[in-house]
Amino acid sequence: MSRSICGALLAALAAATLAACVDRAPEGTMVERSGPPPTLESCRPPSPDPAIEELASGLEVIWDLAPVPDGRLFLTERPGRIRVIEDGVLQVEPWFELDVEAREEAGLLGMTLSRDFDQTGHLFVVSTHLRPPPAGGAPVIGRVLRSLRARVAGDRGTAVINRVHRITDHEGRGTDPVLWIDGLPSGILHAGGALLTLPSGDLLVSLGDGMDPWRAQQPSSLRGSILRVPVGPQPPPSGRLHASEHLVALGVRNSQGMTFVGADSTEILFIDHGPVGRDELNRLERGANFGWPAEAGIVDEPRFTPPLVEWTPSIAPGGIASRVGGHFDESSEEASQESSGEIARVWVTGLGGQVLVEVRLARATGPGTEWRAICQDTILSGEYGRLRAIAPAPDGGLFVGTSNQDGRGIPREGGDRVLHLRWDSDL
Repeated sequence: MSRSICGALLAALAAATLAACVDRAPEGTMVERSGPPPTLESCRPPSPDPAIEELASGLEVIWDLAPVPDGRLFLTERPGRIRVIEDGVLQVEPWFELDVEAREEAGLLGMTLSRDFDQTGHLFVVSTHLRPPPAGGAPVIGRVLRSLRARVAGDRGTAVINRVHRITDHEGRGTDPVLWIDGLPSGILHAGGALLTLPSGDLLVSLGDGMDPWRAQQPSSLRGSILRVPVGPQPPPSGRLHASEHLVALGVRNSQGMTFVGADSTEILFIDHGPVGRDELNRLERGANFGWPAEAGIVDEPRFTPPLVEWTPSIAPGGIASRVGGHFDESSEEASQESSGEIARVWVTGLGGQVLVEVRLARATGPGTEWRAICQDTILSGEYGRLRAIAPAPDGGLFVGTSNQDGRGIPREGGDRVLHLRWDSDL
């Protein structure tokens, strides 16, 4: 019998033997709510309309934006390019290119500067890759082992993985790529990919559920979670993250954005895509379970941490930025608190909703007080199509990137673009 026939028979036998052993997390009980979700009123007074300048066009699926202290603006394109806008001009050559698995929701994703970027030039990116083939890629054995791994290996069975790389800015180009974290379970859909630098210098990274939703309720799994990534002079010795050491929160469906809120940069907000509507704006709490897939949106269930805001119908939140500004008192129309406090403005981009939403949060003074959502407004609605990337601009405005080339919307002439939103008056 020829080698090819033997290989085919062996692969078929393995597939048939394991057909009933697909490794998916066992389903649990879903919590349903009665009645419609709570709604937020429009803000009074609403923010004025911004002036909008187009900074760059001809781009492809802008995923993240990172303003640099020297005035440059870094951006990731999902096919694997990091680009730079300098002095208002998009540089022709990519700052750095990474070979990624760019399909559906996967590819080159989130980006964040290191705390000491001014001294080191270090930045970190999240990217999606095919998992290296077992047995060195041997045709027959590799196929069998890949089938085995996909069916019985839990987090290690995903066909694609996310990685975190550190790249160094040197003379205006990206150099010295270092594989920082490897083997994060991912998926072509629900790949997660948000990055945030903490005051300590460590990172937070979000992972989607990879279309295995109940894995997000398993404390031993990394899928559907937010993880802490250690950052030091060298990568972690194993290059791997473990739930027992690095899990910050679980029960997350597919978060693609995180930001600080509050002047002290100790509290963090993150967005999460809901299943059909029930998109969320959440305040991150260490050790919290955000409910997915047992629940989504605002549900009265004490086991899970509810979101601050729910969007139903869906806006498909793609990015988030915030700014703290102003105070309210007991006579303010913005809040009915009994004492003075703090106002934060949070901006969330919508992919499917093609919107930019501003949410105002309030927090009273005093120990133990928490942010609560008090109102929201829509700033952009459909004018620029799908909106994803967003970052605060140094002048108090916002940088926003479109995502019309991602296969989910209608491509627009001139490709994806970066917008600069400015407000003449202090928000």
